[in-house]
Amino acid sequence: MSQHGDDSRREVQRLSRDVERLTVESSQPRRLAAMADRDGAELRARFHSQRGLLNALRATQAEHGKVLLEHGEALGGLTLQVSALDAKVDGLDTKVSRLDTKVSRLDGILAEHGVILNEILRRLP
Repeated sequence: MSQHGDDSRREVQRLSRDVERLTVESSQPRRLAAMADRDGAELRARFHSQRGLLNALRATQAEHGKVLLEHGEALGGLTLQVSALDAKVDGLDTKVSRLDTKVSRLDGILAEHGVILNEILRRLP
C-alpha cells in the first residue's frame, strides 16, 4: 500500500503541477484578449478623433468655398465696372485728342493774328 500511496501522492503532485501550469496558460489568452480589447478601444478613440478632425476640415473647406464663391462674384462685378470705366476713359481720350487738335489750330490762328497785328502796329505812325 505504501507503493500505492507513493504513486497516488506523485500522481496528485503531477496533477497539481498540471493544474498550476494550465492555470498560468489559461490566463495568457485572457490577458491577450484584454490587451486586444484595450488596443481596440484606443484605435476607436483615435478614429473618433480623426473623424472629428476630418469633419472640422470639411466644414472649413465648405466655408472657404462659400467665401471664394462670394469673392468670385464680387470680382466679376468689379470686372464689369472696370470695363465700363475703360470705355469712359477711351471716350475721354477721344475728346482730349479732339480738344488738343482744336487748341493746336487756335495756336496757329493766334500766331497768324499776332503776325498781322505786329505788321499793323509797325505801319502805324
